Amino acid sequence: MRPALATLLWLAAAAAMAAPVPQNHRDTYIYHGRRSSSLVALTFDDGPHAERTPRLMRILEELDCPATFFVLGNPCRANPRTLAALISSDFEIANHSMTHRNLREVSAERMRQEIDGLEEILIAAGAGPSRQFRPPYGNANRAVVEHVYGELGMDICLWSIDTNDWRSGTTSQEIIDQILRDARGGDIILMHDIHAKALDVVPVIVPALRERGLQFVTVQLV
Repeated sequence: MRPALATLLWLAAAAAMAAPVPQNHRDTYIYHGRRSSSLVALTFDDGPHAERTPRLMRILEELDCPATFFVLGNPCRANPRTLAALISSDFEIANHSMTHRNLREVSAERMRQEIDGLEEILIAAGAGPSRQFRPPYGNANRAVVEHVYGELGMDICLWSIDTNDWRSGTTSQEIIDQILRDARGGDIILMHDIHAKALDVVPVIVPALRERGLQFVTVQLV
């Protein structure tokens, strides 16, 4: 079967963005932006969620706050209407793999399927190609970097503030306190749109950090 035209175009674009991988592949990881800036980025992993992602999008839109959504392939397939809403919005959509497998523990073939499979879904839905990739659990190795950064031209984006919002014992107020205590220019803040805590946290932290002079942007701009 011949590849779809969108896939062929994506492969051609990826080849054009290919970059050499440094000897220490970890030098490609992005944990934060320029510390001298006033820019911060909100990022949300593991969606889209059928109910919580649209609610979070509405909150962000009301606050006129950019954000980056690192989506998974299986939820994209399960929630096509939510994915379409994300694509038609001004939010940035980025690659977080198909099934959230630890890519350091799978074969090279499976690793490529996890990353490329999601790219094909996003491009077929009208998004992409992704500029950012976040490895599940923050785990990558040289093979992942050579494919993602070296062949596909995506940045490998991690984070500088981990809210641990996925932990059942972490409360919304604790997350708010952590962000307001620690946030500074260049930060990339990790949350999850599949958990309800983001709906409590975002309306509080966005105006509070703006009062300090911080400006919210997508990951590619931080």
